[in-house]
Amino acid sequence: MTSTLSDKNTGTRRLFRYTATEMVDEFRAVLDEMMGKNRNLDCAAEDFIDEHFTDPKWCKGYLAGCCIKELLHNTRVTKGECEQRHSVEMRDRYNEAPDREKYAYEYNMYHAIERELQNCDYKVREHIQRVHKAVSLPETLRVQLESQIESIDTLLEELE
Repeated sequence: MTSTLSDKNTGTRRLFRYTATEMVDEFRAVLDEMMGKNRNLDCAAEDFIDEHFTDPKWCKGYLAGCCIKELLHNTRVTKGECEQRHSVEMRDRYNEAPDREKYAYEYNMYHAIERELQNCDYKVREHIQRVHKAVSLPETLRVQLESQIESIDTLLEELE
């Protein structure tokens, strides 16, 4: 049992929810998420003989242990996909490097994560203030409300 859907952009009716290219793009996105963007590359050690982890094409956060863009993927503060390459082989080379402290990738990664946390905290505080402003009464209404409450209290006392 299939139903026809109308395409919002063209107004045409189609039998399936997605076109073939949309399905391919959706599958590609799922594979990228599960296996990484470089899933089709052969990541054998021979491929990286001439390359060094300091090359700009390698994600320094991933080499240090945690790519900030992967960490925030599918969250409200997502930064999109990482444009740089991720490789376990390169990460192993970085971890085995005797002078890896001089590159300060862990330090930079820590501060990038800390910056994102501060950014999120700021946004949360901003939203809380916005909610409090929306809920708080203007001064004139608050004074009127207090005077009406006082008059109700005095009327209740008179009734007793």
